[in-house]
Amino acid sequence: MIGRKRGDVDMALSNWDACGWDGDGNPLIPVAMEFPDGVKVEIYKNWVYIYDQKAWTRKTPYAKPIVMEFWHGDLHYKRLHLIGKRGRQRSIYLYAEYNDYKKGIKLKMFGIGAYGFRGDEYVGIEVKTVEDFIEWLKEQDIDYVEPKKILRYNQGDYYFHTALGLNIQVTEPEKTKTPYLNIMLGIKSDADG
Repeated sequence: MIGRKRGDVDMALSNWDACGWDGDGNPLIPVAMEFPDGVKVEIYKNWVYIYDQKAWTRKTPYAKPIVMEFWHGDLHYKRLHLIGKRGRQRSIYLYAEYNDYKKGIKLKMFGIGAYGFRGDEYVGIEVKTVEDFIEWLKEQDIDYVEPKKILRYNQGDYYFHTALGLNIQVTEPEKTKTPYLNIMLGIKSDADG
C-alpha cells in the first residue's frame, strides 16, 4: 500500500489468534501488559512489540512508540526479560517477566500469537499448540504459573472491538467463531456450524 507505515491498521490481523495469562493465571485479553516504568509488551500477529514512550526520541516509520520487535530468543530490556520461541501454527511462544528488585515488584506474562487458519478453515489457536507451549514453558528456568483458564481471541476481532465497539469473541481454543472481517466479506466458516 502506498504511504502505509508500520503501526497502521492492518486488516491481516484477522488471520491471527492470541491467548495468554498473567502471573496470577488470569487470562489476558489482549495479550499485552504495561509495566510500572511505562514499558509495554504486546503480542502482535506472531511477534512481540516492546513500547517505551520515554525512549521515543527520534522520528521513525512507526506510528506508536515501538522501540523493538522480538521474534525469538532471550532478551533483556531495562527491567524486562523476554524468552521466546517459534512454535506450532507459525506462532510465537512468549514468556515475559518484569522485575524491580528494589520495589519488590515481579510481574509475569505468558502468551501465544498464532496463525489461525488450517487450510481454508479458521480454527484459531489449537489445543495442541497450547499444550506444546505449556510443555516448553515448563522446560524453561522460570517461575511457571498454571493458567486458570485458556481463552483465545482473534486479533482482528480485538481491533474491531476497540475501534467499533463490537463484542470481542473470546472462546476456548478450537471453539472459534467466524472472525468479524470474514463476516463483513461474507465468508462463512465451519466454526459457526
